[in-house]
Amino acid sequence: MQEERLIYYPGLSWESWVYALLTVQPDLWVTQETAHLDQQGLQRMTRCLYSYLQTDVVQHRVLGPRSPYFAQQLVNRQDDAIDALAEIEAAPSACGPAVYGLVTGLAAGDIAALLVYQATEPGPHERPRNADRARARAAVPGRLQALREARGEPTGN
Repeated sequence: MQEERLIYYPGLSWESWVYALLTVQPDLWVTQETAHLDQQGLQRMTRCLYSYLQTDVVQHRVLGPRSPYFAQQLVNRQDDAIDALAEIEAAPSACGPAVYGLVTGLAAGDIAALLVYQATEPGPHERPRNADRARARAAVPGRLQALREARGEPTGN
């Protein structure tokens, strides 16, 4: 695991790695030759480790050649869902649970995808009005909370 840490997370200190393991406490699968995490544990560890890394440490080779593309697709889907969210807000009870869940889930976004996208896009992003999009993404949690209230859903408060 130490070798993998140095390969995939070259800027991550040993202390951050240990803290991530203690925080996430993933299931560790051990054989005589190897130790590895299952897919769910790996995803949770990756999210935690990305929070410790500075985005300039994230290297294209670390993420794999297609990771920037997939991250961009997730960010674009989030932006599309934010646009669709306005239609649901106009008539909160008009859509069914599948559409509602799809749009709100995508609008909530994926922070790891956003960090990868920002770290691996060298120039201006494809979508115009990046500052407007950043503000729109930042406003999503409040909009989702208001939408849940408008639909009469439990809000957790």
